[in-house]
Amino acid sequence: MNFLRQHFEKLILGIVLAALVAAIVLVLLSIGKGKSAVGEEKGTAESVLKLGKELAPDQSRDLAKATEMLISPKNRFAFLPAADDPKGSLVEPVHYLRCVNPRCPYLIPSDERVCRFCDTEEPPEKKDVYPVEEDQDRDGIPNYVEKNTPFLKFDDAADAGLDYDQDAFTNLEEFRNGTNMALPTSFPPLALNLRLYEKPSNPQFPMQLRSVQASNPDDPKSWALNFTVFNPRTRRPFSQTLHVGETMKYQVSDGRRTYGPLVVESAVRERRQVGDEAKEVTVVTMTWDTKKYVFVEGEKAYDPTPTMDLIYLASRYKKFEDNLKRQYRIKNQEGEFFQLLHLPTQRREVYKVISVADDKVVVELVQGGAGAGADGMMGGMPGGGMGEGPGMMGGGMDPMGMGGGMPGMATPTGPGTGKEAEPVRFEITRQFDAAQDLMDMPRVTRSTPGTMLPGTLR
Repeated sequence: MNFLRQHFEKLILGIVLAALVAAIVLVLLSIGKGKSAVGEEKGTAESVLKLGKELAPDQSRDLAKATEMLISPKNRFAFLPAADDPKGSLVEPVHYLRCVNPRCPYLIPSDERVCRFCDTEEPPEKKDVYPVEEDQDRDGIPNYVEKNTPFLKFDDAADAGLDYDQDAFTNLEEFRNGTNMALPTSFPPLALNLRLYEKPSNPQFPMQLRSVQASNPDDPKSWALNFTVFNPRTRRPFSQTLHVGETMKYQVSDGRRTYGPLVVESAVRERRQVGDEAKEVTVVTMTWDTKKYVFVEGEKAYDPTPTMDLIYLASRYKKFEDNLKRQYRIKNQEGEFFQLLHLPTQRREVYKVISVADDKVVVELVQGGAGAGADGMMGGMPGGGMGEGPGMMGGGMDPMGMGGGMPGMATPTGPGTGKEAEPVRFEITRQFDAAQDLMDMPRVTRSTPGTMLPGTLR
């Protein structure tokens, strides 16, 4: 007992040391078993991947996650994608194209005109395969165009809405239509500068049923129909008496359109609301050229055919907005012709009105549009049906004496085919908006030696 009492502390220390050694041994054994298990799982996973099979998600969370990332469609990258794929590829990314020289193995930036490796000039057709999405300033004109145009900037969206050559078309409009933004004689069809101004209206007819003398109320043919007719030459009205079945001996005109000779088809008594009260009035129907015109006693008469109301952007500058509204309004009906004048070149294009609706007017190019592209040359104008006048264009105000028809006008024919070409039609749907359609007058500086283009707009 004395021995245990004397060596008690030593015995306790020995037992603790033995327990510590045993614990270390157990930890080492556990680490060895863990490494062995991980090695087996890794070997199994590698063998499964080599066989092309999917890993079971319970084998390893990390390996399952890695497998999911590998097969995810987000990470797929086509080595050589389709030609219309805007994402590009590893070999031909979006900013580069292969040089057109078959002996040159290099890729060059898409906006370069000459290969930097072999000095081969790249064809302009390269722009057709360059993605339009590459538009840094989002102004509608791609980078490759703006970088190669001295007066455009690829990081300034404002230049798209300017008119560098002052031909009444913005740079963006010319780019979209394939014309030269720096050449005033190269411009799109003038109909693209037409805008809806007001909704179609029915013009007042140059005749009015003033009164009716009915000696025999039961016999309309005996009624004396007294009309007031407007005389465009004297600018004064005169009286005309007609009976049912009679034809007017002359035409009537409002100074712009000519009607007739009109035939009195019928006359009846009807009860109609006139102002605040209902009255019995005479209603007369007259016909001309398959059209019917209705006249109510004591009321103004109107042309039943709607008249379009367009404004032509002969100039794009806000300074001339009032002048545009006053002189470049076009008011025509279906089947009538009008012409547009290009002020910088004094060339004209003739159009025919196809249809008129509240929100859309369709016109067809009749003469003058062919060749008004790169070289700016336009077809000759036929001689028939055109008058002379002080105005700039035919149409609503009829300053050119166009009237309702133009003999001698024909749709252009295809060269060498002997057949009529397809009609070129334009749908005018845009409403006139001065904020979008007009711009401030630019400052023009004189050309300096060595500049590519005469004049620079700043």
